[in-house]
Amino acid sequence: MAQQLTKDMIEAFLLHPDWVYMQRFIEDHFENSIDIQTIDTGKESTVVHAEVIARQQIDRSLKDLGRSFKTARDTYGKSKKSYE
Repeated sequence: MAQQLTKDMIEAFLLHPDWVYMQRFIEDHFENSIDIQTIDTGKESTVVHAEVIARQQIDRSLKDLGRSFKTARDTYGKSKKSYE
């Protein structure tokens, strides 16, 4: 189940001026896990195929997380205005 960012989490972490360094650290931590160029192609084709799929999924998840962080930062404290 996906965890929702709470107001306290956004204020304490995402809005901190140094948050960008932590986000970069998280992304760098997973760099080897998403690099499909490092897959051992000497393994069985089903294993290589599964590894490619897994690494692509990790990459998509990491990008989704980054977008969620950005959206939370950009929209925090803003409200929609209705022009009705």
